[in-house]
Amino acid sequence: MNIPQDHGRSVSHATRKVAGDGSATARDSFSNTETSNQEQPATEQCPFNHHCSLLETTIAELQATNQDLVASNAKLHTVNEELHTLNAEAQLEVQRRDEFLAMLSHELRNPLGAISSAAKILACQQLSPSIAAASADVISRQSKQMARLLDDLLDVSRVTHGKIDIRQEVVELTSLVDDAVQAVQAEIERRNHTLTVTTPDQPIWVAGDSARLLQVQGNLLMNAAKYTPDGGQIFLSVSQQNGDAVVRVTDNGRGIPAELLPAVFDLFVQAEKPLERSEGGMGVGLSLVRMLVALHGGSVTAQSEGENQGSTFTVRIPLTSQKPTSNTYQPTVASDQTTRVLIIEDNDDSRHMLQELLQLDGYPVQVASDGESGYQALQDNTIDVALVDIGLPKMDGYQLARKVRTQLAEQPIRLVALTGYGRAADHQKVLEAGFDEHLVKPVAAEDLAHALRKPR
Repeated sequence: MNIPQDHGRSVSHATRKVAGDGSATARDSFSNTETSNQEQPATEQCPFNHHCSLLETTIAELQATNQDLVASNAKLHTVNEELHTLNAEAQLEVQRRDEFLAMLSHELRNPLGAISSAAKILACQQLSPSIAAASADVISRQSKQMARLLDDLLDVSRVTHGKIDIRQEVVELTSLVDDAVQAVQAEIERRNHTLTVTTPDQPIWVAGDSARLLQVQGNLLMNAAKYTPDGGQIFLSVSQQNGDAVVRVTDNGRGIPAELLPAVFDLFVQAEKPLERSEGGMGVGLSLVRMLVALHGGSVTAQSEGENQGSTFTVRIPLTSQKPTSNTYQPTVASDQTTRVLIIEDNDDSRHMLQELLQLDGYPVQVASDGESGYQALQDNTIDVALVDIGLPKMDGYQLARKVRTQLAEQPIRLVALTGYGRAADHQKVLEAGFDEHLVKPVAAEDLAHALRKPR
């Protein structure tokens, strides 16, 4: 086939043109690629820097988290130690509570056992007067012991809750010594102790509640009497030193172990004792002493060289410059035994025994076993004093008192609550109901006689 030369040249030219165009395109492409390659490194470095920044942030966060964990771990360690301490204290409190309940059971059962035995002896026929008198003395002494235990417990509760009454007056401290000694004289004689009392010639005046200060001295003396072996020596002294009145009770008894000395005034704390526990006690008396002394702005300390080395308790109460007021107390007039008494009590034994006791003293006595029958007896206007229990059936003591004060207001009946409820709140409730006086069972004979003699 013959191709025209011109045509060939055209093809060649076209080819060269195409080749030329291709080279231009290639050059352009290379140029673009080179330019792109020159810009690419900046583009490729961005992700790397971003990851580095994230890694640094993560490391910082981990370090902060680690520090927080270290701090939290330290706090948890502290909390764990505190919980361990609290758990140990709680276990100790539970142990003390259980020991106290066991002691309380023992201290109540012992007097009850003695009272029960004495009652059986008194029931025997052909009983000699000496045995009858001894049995009656046991009942009286053990009843007082039970009452003292319960009073101490109630007083601790009152002080702990800030509900105890401290009647501030100017008190001559040495004048309380005889009463304190008398309160524990039977225990001292029973154990054949020798008590030596030392008081100054001049009076020692303090501001306080004479009844509570007497209680402090009595508790310290009773503590010494109980924890000193029979035939021991007890010393009571009252003096003044550096602006304080000082009461000191020393004995040559069992002493106080060194490990117990710092906690001897804590509630329910006692030294280890043999099972016979003949000395009694519940670990309340000394705690009450500290509470009462603190309410008078004073302090109490205990000293002992150890077991069987005796102990010394020292009370310090600030002296007062106040002068005592004149004694305006008027003695009550002895009963002419014409006071007519009504006993309203649902417990048969309590009602019958109190009736017998008052009748032996010469009082004309009526009785009622519930509130309604008691109120009916009061309506007859033949009663001067009503001894009323609170927990009565049909109409309780509070209801009866309110009804008497509203419906029998013209009658001068003296209402005396004679009950086992002895809290400060109970006392207030009794007075608000209309009672004239509040006596807590078991009531002392002198307190009952005083209540019967008081005019309304």
